[in-house]
Amino acid sequence: MAGLTLEDAAGFWRRQLPGLADGEKQLLVAEEGGVIVGTILLMLAQQPNAPHRAEIGKMLVQSSQRRRGLGRRLLAAAESAARGAGRTLLMLDTESGSAGEHLYKACGWTEFGRVPDHSHKPDGPLAETTFFYKRL
Repeated sequence: MAGLTLEDAAGFWRRQLPGLADGEKQLLVAEEGGVIVGTILLMLAQQPNAPHRAEIGKMLVQSSQRRRGLGRRLLAAAESAARGAGRTLLMLDTESGSAGEHLYKACGWTEFGRVPDHSHKPDGPLAETTFFYKRL
């Protein structure tokens, strides 16, 4: 994102630590040669009326690793982890028209809406976001 510093990114991941420590979140990583090349964050809903639900976030794949099936494997691993946690409904969102949007459709996710000007693109301007769900 425009203006995103290494310190900002590190701060984001530090803020995830309490949720990871208490089991509300699970971080799955893909490594190659001891280097992290992909991540996906599974956030287990904590609301009393949503023990069946989880959300996928921060699916990131290093650009040099794209188009090799890593995104599919990370997504499948997160779906499996959600099942293991007793979740039957997953949700996620992504920038409309992105490679992620095409990946999620190819992996059986169902689009349920679009919101204009939802989030900033990496280079700054606002972009439309597409929302998906998948029953496990």
